[in-house]
Amino acid sequence: MTCGACGHDRLAPRWELTDASARPVRLSRCRGCGLVQAEPRPSDEELRAYYARYCYDADAAWEASAATQASLDRLASLLAPFRRTGFALDVGAGAGDILRTLRRHGWNAEGSELSTTAAERLAREGFAVHAGAIQSVPLPRGRYDVVILSEVIEHLPAPREALAAAAAALRPGGAVYLTTPNFGSLSRRVLGTRWRPIEVPEHLFYFDGASLRRLLVALRLRPLRIWTDGLNPYALWGGLRGGRDPEVLREGVQQAEALRARAVRSPFWRGVKASASAGLRVLRLGDTLKALAERT
Repeated sequence: MTCGACGHDRLAPRWELTDASARPVRLSRCRGCGLVQAEPRPSDEELRAYYARYCYDADAAWEASAATQASLDRLASLLAPFRRTGFALDVGAGAGDILRTLRRHGWNAEGSELSTTAAERLAREGFAVHAGAIQSVPLPRGRYDVVILSEVIEHLPAPREALAAAAAALRPGGAVYLTTPNFGSLSRRVLGTRWRPIEVPEHLFYFDGASLRRLLVALRLRPLRIWTDGLNPYALWGGLRGGRDPEVLREGVQQAEALRARAVRSPFWRGVKASASAGLRVLRLGDTLKALAERT
């Protein structure tokens, strides 16, 4: 098996674990670019069956919390300097939170999406939605000021091809913005394979800052900024206390969302959160890895 980012044919096995169906898998590190990835990778049929469980029928799936909305408004401000054509593409648009935010900030926002249910509902809201994987969709070359891949690239069986398609869809000087779980995070270093994002086949690739930078540069995307953000102390404590117990993990997510809500309402908690995030950015130990890169 070759690396999904650089094509190197030597992967060094590092961790043995089981996937969602209790089958043995391993995480290996590429000797060429350092990217950690799952072996063996599931077939396209297995991935389709797995993602069929994603449900966008419930109205609750389409409601963004106040904390999420505040974060999305900050994203819109980050992307504003790149607006020229006014077109933006959200890869894996899902329930459309990013699309709605960008439209409210004056963008002509389009999406790509695998879920037929989500794509149809977004189309009813007036969004242009390209059905299918980004590398398979005939996107207009050079159309977009920005392409967004938020918590997407770790899911894809061919991340290099997907990011190359995103780059081709950008105008010269346009930007890719992406986020993905940070394999170099404090949480992962402490928890090891108990780290919540380690879940095969949902997540197939695990980037840190160095491996992500190498992929961007290889595709002639000039990194403007690569940083980390956030730490869920409840997930960290829950991982230490209960391993990968689903109830403990669910409780950690709920507590973290409550903390985010307090940060929106309270200047004190907002300041605490900002200080913690600043320290994690300096040390590159945050839970989420983020990148902004320009098409040259």
